[in-house]
Amino acid sequence: MEVLSSVIEQYQSIIRLSVFGLCLMSLSLIEHLIPARQSGKNNPRHFVENISLTGLTSLALQIAPVVLAANIALLNESWQIGIFYLISDNNNQLAIIVIVSVIILDFIIYWQHRVFHRVPLLWKLHRVHHSDPSLNASSALRFHPFELLLSTLIKSTVVLVFGIPFAAIVIFEIALNAFALFNHSNIRFTPRTENVLRKILITPSIHRVHHSIHHADHDQNFGFSVVFWDRLFGTYKSESSLGRHYSIGSNEMTNENSKGFYRLLKQPFIPTKSLQKTQ
Repeated sequence: MEVLSSVIEQYQSIIRLSVFGLCLMSLSLIEHLIPARQSGKNNPRHFVENISLTGLTSLALQIAPVVLAANIALLNESWQIGIFYLISDNNNQLAIIVIVSVIILDFIIYWQHRVFHRVPLLWKLHRVHHSDPSLNASSALRFHPFELLLSTLIKSTVVLVFGIPFAAIVIFEIALNAFALFNHSNIRFTPRTENVLRKILITPSIHRVHHSIHHADHDQNFGFSVVFWDRLFGTYKSESSLGRHYSIGSNEMTNENSKGFYRLLKQPFIPTKSLQKTQ
């Protein structure tokens, strides 16, 4: 495990970017070959808008990289702050701690997602993601920079509270990106494959319910990887309340106000009533 941790530390940026790029390209190709919905097909403008939001956040984090959870975990190897450092100093337990850490981070992200839906100010940030009217793999990149920065700070805090090791946070963030791209993708599965996958994973059809304009739908299915948290806390919903045919996006704004890079950046700071009129 020490060897793995050393390799990840040395090449973590390359590993993360490579896995991200491979997943995005592979899923985009599969979407093109076997789309679940024609309305979910990507187009260059939609792709650029979505990836630009994540790109802006990445640029901002280059200015203050110390807030990144992975960098905090590295620094914490010297500080040794957190629960795991208090209860164990045995490197032989590192593998167990990494596994438990990934589960903890998954649990925290589930509840973070729920909180962003419940707190009005946070919802305005998260609504940028839900305003996407064309759900596909690139939609996983459509988050307002302020939401991504808050999420980074939350993960960094969790790293310090629990003493989560560097390897765990890198593995988790690689998984987070890969699963997010997958469950937002516009891929058609056979009914048999779908039934098998959704016993464990948040599939695209399950996550699409979360993006329904219907309020009772988008406050369900908060998990990003596995269905266990949603089932455990009563937020799992296999199908939309509106049946098989329903609209996605946000009914709090016009379709015009859900498009355009600059509109998306301004969206959280514009009164909802104004968003319901074409700017």
